[in-house]
Amino acid sequence: MMTMKQTQKMRSFFRNRVTKALGMTLALMMASQSALASLAADQTRYIFRGDKDALTITVTNNDKERTFGGQAWVDNIVEKDTRPTFVVTPSFFKVKPQGQQTLRIIMASDHLPKDKESVYWLNLQ
Repeated sequence: MMTMKQTQKMRSFFRNRVTKALGMTLALMMASQSALASLAADQTRYIFRGDKDALTITVTNNDKERTFGGQAWVDNIVEKDTRPTFVVTPSFFKVKPQGQQTLRIIMASDHLPKDKESVYWLNLQ
């Protein structure tokens, strides 16, 4: 028969192993999702300077065999403001295997505040 101390050590041992296994599984799942992304933008953040009318980005198809269609648009983080500030052209596109597509983000209106930065999401799917 095991003592209370031995039982606690055994539970602690298995709890730690299960926690580590779950952590590794989650980490591998997240890493595999980004590794499977066939369409990728050339940067993770873009700065739209106030003196420019447009910004150019490059989307790359990392797949060696398949052609992929893509869609891009810009969302405003402030949900109250529904006015379109930026337009992405082309908004729908096709990228051949290991090919690239250039997208332009064009300022559609001039209602951005001049005294502070604004944050928007570039969506790519």
